[in-house]
Amino acid sequence: MVRARRCSLYTSGAFEWSNLKFSRCWCSDSYLGFVVSLEPIKTMTRILPFLLVAFLFSCQEPESPKNCAVANPVEDLPWLKESIKTSAATNLAEYFYLVQGTYKGATVFTFLNCCPFCRFFPQILDCEGNVITNASITDVTNQKVIWRPAESVCT
Repeated sequence: MVRARRCSLYTSGAFEWSNLKFSRCWCSDSYLGFVVSLEPIKTMTRILPFLLVAFLFSCQEPESPKNCAVANPVEDLPWLKESIKTSAATNLAEYFYLVQGTYKGATVFTFLNCCPFCRFFPQILDCEGNVITNASITDVTNQKVIWRPAESVCT
């Protein structure tokens, strides 16, 4: 059992660093070391729960639609309808088709092709037609073809 020495403390040479107050403490003729004022720490422990809650709620991404909430995306999404129209008007229309799938729980679309002489990098698009970066077609699950031209050569 350690007994605490009873003596009067003398402080000298107080300084602050990063909002903490340090003081050198002496007891009679023995140097005891530094004592840190706990007042800033007490204040921080009172504020910390509020900061933590604020941080947790501020880090949420804005809610985006997980599915497009349409029965027929080919007809009901104007940007997709226009993209299909543009794709169907190209010289290589018979090689392109549209796939709908799921990426991280959200409905996505991508135009794919079976063109034997084309170099093509598919883009994954969300329900609003925005390109999803850093996504690969291999990351898309539940893929199903939802459009292909009448003269399609893809199987």
